[in-house]
Amino acid sequence: EISAHHIQHTVTVADMLGRNAATAATVVLALIIAATAIQEHGRESGTGGPPPDIGFDTASWHFDSGVTVSKGGPNGTTICIHGNNKSYIQATTTVAVADLPHGQFYFIADVSLENIAVGPLEYLAPKLKVTGEEHHETEAANLRPGYTSAWMPAALQVTPSAFLGDTHLVFEISIQETTGTFCARAPRLDTKLPPPTYSYPFPNPANRSVVVEVKSAKAKAFNNHLLSTNSQLAGLAKVGVGYSGSQMQQLLNWLKLPILRFPGGTIGNFYDWTTDSCHSPSVDSCTAHRKACTNTSFPFELDGYIKAMHATNASTVLMFNVDDDDVETSVARLINHSHRLYPTPIPWIELGNENYDQAQSCGNINPENTPPRTADYIAFTTKLAAGLRAASDKVAGGTPLLAAPLGASLDWGEGSWNKNLSTSSVYDGFIIHPYVGAASALFTPETAGQILEASGVMRGYLMEYAENVGASKPLLLTEFGIMGPSNGTFVQTIGEASMFMQIIDLFATDALNIVQAGVHILVTGTQNNAFSLFGWDDATNGLVASYTGAVWWKLVQTLRDSTLLGAITTGPTLPSGVPSVDVQALRTHDGNLTLLIVNKLGVPAEVATAVDGVEKRACGMEVLTAAGLDWKAIALDEVPSVWASVSVSSGPVLDVPPMSIAVVHVCE
Repeated sequence: EISAHHIQHTVTVADMLGRNAATAATVVLALIIAATAIQEHGRESGTGGPPPDIGFDTASWHFDSGVTVSKGGPNGTTICIHGNNKSYIQATTTVAVADLPHGQFYFIADVSLENIAVGPLEYLAPKLKVTGEEHHETEAANLRPGYTSAWMPAALQVTPSAFLGDTHLVFEISIQETTGTFCARAPRLDTKLPPPTYSYPFPNPANRSVVVEVKSAKAKAFNNHLLSTNSQLAGLAKVGVGYSGSQMQQLLNWLKLPILRFPGGTIGNFYDWTTDSCHSPSVDSCTAHRKACTNTSFPFELDGYIKAMHATNASTVLMFNVDDDDVETSVARLINHSHRLYPTPIPWIELGNENYDQAQSCGNINPENTPPRTADYIAFTTKLAAGLRAASDKVAGGTPLLAAPLGASLDWGEGSWNKNLSTSSVYDGFIIHPYVGAASALFTPETAGQILEASGVMRGYLMEYAENVGASKPLLLTEFGIMGPSNGTFVQTIGEASMFMQIIDLFATDALNIVQAGVHILVTGTQNNAFSLFGWDDATNGLVASYTGAVWWKLVQTLRDSTLLGAITTGPTLPSGVPSVDVQALRTHDGNLTLLIVNKLGVPAEVATAVDGVEKRACGMEVLTAAGLDWKAIALDEVPSVWASVSVSSGPVLDVPPMSIAVVHVCE
């Protein structure tokens, strides 16, 4: 069970124990030899050569009843799985880990989906899936019905570190409790994806008129806490940059986010506040994710975080480790952090991150119990909530409100995690992470379509919360975004901007009491990452913005301290029924009437605006647009320049460019 990292940790402990120089030299030499042997053994667990052939005609596949196998033909053997809403039908092959690449690779197949009606939960779908045979960790691409039944490639990114301890992986092509026909051919493993392809995925409407009717009497102060990000800095560990570094201090001072989350999501489940780092391996080794956290061995840099909060006067959502820390430790943490952050507020504490997931449960929440493990979670957090509230007089500003995690796509039935927690009176509010999957790791027009319609899927998740918990119960969206291809594209920027527009709409119309929202993720350690607002640029040895980062900078500039105005927008929709053009009317902090617009059409949108029945025209427009697959590293001081000032006509109809985000200044 020992690993090279554990040995390195032991060396550190030996040094701390103050062993004499001779003994230390002997210990270190022995441990280096052992570490080298272990690393060599680790190399033997995967191959640096080409991945094995898993074709239907060459590998050993098992086919469940319900799988039709058609041999021959120009494309080799094809299988078709005929699904129903009660069965999980699989085609599987098992591969030894020793025969697989030791780095990231892809499980790819050409697929066709016909008459697919996916189930109510995200995983009830056709899929490509990989499962560790011994420890049962899984990774899956749950495929959504496309816009044609044409053959197309689909891919699942496989991360070997997620399957530590497994000797075999099971590769699966399946359909789970879903009606329709799912066909596949040419299954394969590769260390590289085929090149991405893009074309606008929908037919453009003949009528692209969008009418915006603003009702100025329906005004509501914007909640600045919707302008947050998930802000853990694990991605920067490799370059040694954290909150204390000048780059992060400059970024946060420039961006001026009103609220951040500390210490982050999954990684916060492993945080040891007494050392400002991950818990030791002896405590934190119950899942592959937790081992990976420990192996990073980087400080979270609470001191630097506090310095940035004081400089920007930003609030904090504190994410607590409910897996490892007992009540006494957690109470001490709150008292400590509250006084150090004061006078900046801590409005909320998150009682753990996604603990309904077995990979994020440990210690106080026993991962060995049969999911959903609600009894462990509720029992511990009930004691924790009582302890935190009892210490209110010692906490600077008093004990914050307490929120518990629910699953965006989990079941709400009797006995489920969501049902059991949401009916408890312990929690002041709840957390949902409404990620929407773009299914395949390979970017295709189908992927683009799923990204552009992601806002509708997210809205469905959130309205389930309203139905089951109530519209008035406080809701935090401490992470949201689109899961999909690993490389960033402008299509994803458009999709996430549209998701945010739906969040604003749900808040503005009182459909939900959303008290916080944070796009995923503030920074990563690479230039081009689908999630990152900002990333590390090795060439300049500094942080650069993505298109999504440039959008969030503009959103902060436009929305902070603004007043939202009621508006009725009518116009074309995408195939799933979601608006093709999102519009929000507001008055900026200095009183200017403004429209925020996200145009997801492949053609210009013709926008006509009236305020209280009086026709208005645009005085100016700032636009961000790019080609669908485009991605750009933008120096921070160049971010304002990517927003082009566009000339507008003197007439009542404004042409908003295709696939764009626009800030429109309305004449009064």
